[in-house]
Amino acid sequence: MQGGRLDDGPTAREWPHSRRFSLVTVRNPGAISRTGAHPQALANR
Repeated sequence: MQGGRLDDGPTAREWPHSRRFSLVTVRNPGAISRTGAHPQALANR
């Protein structure tokens, strides 16, 4: 996890909308469970 951003790491390939995720992750970490984001997303935030 370089830079600590989703769009910076390999997760960007799995989640094209990683930028959108980053905002949701910071604002509401619980949203990840609903959207079903990659487990690494938690560590990246």
